[in-house]
Amino acid sequence: MSFLGKLTRLFGQEDEPIPAEQQWLAHVVEMTDHRIASVPAYQDILSPAIDLALAYFEQTLALVPGPIAMDSANPLLPQLFPHPEDQSASLGRSLAVKQELPALMEEGHTRLYALLGMRTKISPEDGSPYLTDHTIRALSTSPTAVRHNLQDAAFNSLLQGFANENLHHQKKLELAQTQKELLKEARAQSGRKTHYSGVSQSLDAHISRASHDLSADKVLQNLKEWIQAPENCMRLCNRSGHALRLAPEQEAADALHLPLMSTQDRRQWLVCLVEFPAALARDALAAENHNHRFILI
Repeated sequence: MSFLGKLTRLFGQEDEPIPAEQQWLAHVVEMTDHRIASVPAYQDILSPAIDLALAYFEQTLALVPGPIAMDSANPLLPQLFPHPEDQSASLGRSLAVKQELPALMEEGHTRLYALLGMRTKISPEDGSPYLTDHTIRALSTSPTAVRHNLQDAAFNSLLQGFANENLHHQKKLELAQTQKELLKEARAQSGRKTHYSGVSQSLDAHISRASHDLSADKVLQNLKEWIQAPENCMRLCNRSGHALRLAPEQEAADALHLPLMSTQDRRQWLVCLVEFPAALARDALAAENHNHRFILI
């Protein structure tokens, strides 16, 4: 089920669907700060920013190449998976496959799609780069569904980043308020008001600024600006990517260029979409006993 479909079930009856714009607004409020819904016309302020971020993620993910069939005779596959065990490891060690494959197979899906992330290492033999650490993310039933799942994950990551930043500022305000109370107690016990006046005034100024910055109106404005910078959450870089090319003696074909995806994951991933039989993933998962890999969006 799509992300908006899940929101519909949460916020309304399926026979009376809530417009997508309202669903996204409700989701943003839920994930960030409920108080922003009390600001007049908050919908008019947030809606353009939400549209911009979703369009950015959609356009960015449309640039991810593929899908490439992992069970085909594509002559680029040996470069995509340099070692015989790489294909099986990509599926068997994937946390996404472990979590999502059983339900998809139970629904009767026999062919699946996903994002494949890879990293590069340098061969000690000839100094050339090769692909490794193959990892599957966003398992689904079509390339479109994979991209939608990644768009949802990226947008949620964007919102969670703001929520974390907002919480950090709230904790700093609470700490300053606690320090103010402790200072009052210390001043009362010592009876020396002058000694504490400078510190007290500094705390008062800090608390005043922080309280203003955490007002519903200011949080809404900060959230709008945050959402309007979705590239801070996900971006693709072709310049730092990796090209797969056929040998001159093979039949002519277009090179496959793997862009480098940057997300909140400290690791950066070369990415493409892949396609494979569900049974292949099932067998790989059953045969694997290593720790599961994941791509953090």
